[in-house]
This record gives sequence, structure tokens and C-alpha cells, in this order.
Amino acid sequence: MGQSVIAVGVKAGKAPAGMTVGSRVTVLVVPPTGNGSATAQPVRASASVFAIEIPDAAGLTAVSLLLSSDAAPQVSVASGDVSLILQGSGG
Repeated sequence: MGQSVIAVGVKAGKAPAGMTVGSRVTVLVVPPTGNGSATAQPVRASASVFAIEIPDAAGLTAVSLLLSSDAAPQVSVASGDVSLILQGSGG
């Protein structure tokens, strides 16, 4: 299985302060609610942080993520708020 790099926009408060390049994260994209459509399920994938940009004026931070080529299209087309959950070292 190959890997891909994608970029996601992360709002202020939706990523942990200790996250750095190389951190292992779980990406969670929660669809918007109240739009009259059927309730969509959140998209979830494991990834590694590839790059972190400086937040823009609106507080949105572009984070590049390295994840499986199977998960990349699902995460990149998902609509909703992106949250990044920092994973422990597992020791």
C-alpha cells in the first residue's frame, strides 16, 4: 500500500499544542449538522504530520499529512470540521 500527502485546514483549537512534524495523529472530519440531509458519518484516518504552516488571519492552519493512499481521497473530499488527535508513542 502506498502513501500520499494531503493538506487539511484546521481551525484554532482543533489540534493539540504539542503537535510537531512527525507526530502521529488521528484525523477526524466531522460533517456539518442541520443542513437537512441524512446524518453523515465522520471520516477517520491515521496519519503523520508532514508540515505545519503558520495560521492565516482567520486562524486556519494548513497541515500537510502523510497517510495511506487508500485513506487520502476519503479525507481530502470529506466536508466538515477537521480535528487532529495526537497519538501517544505506545510504549
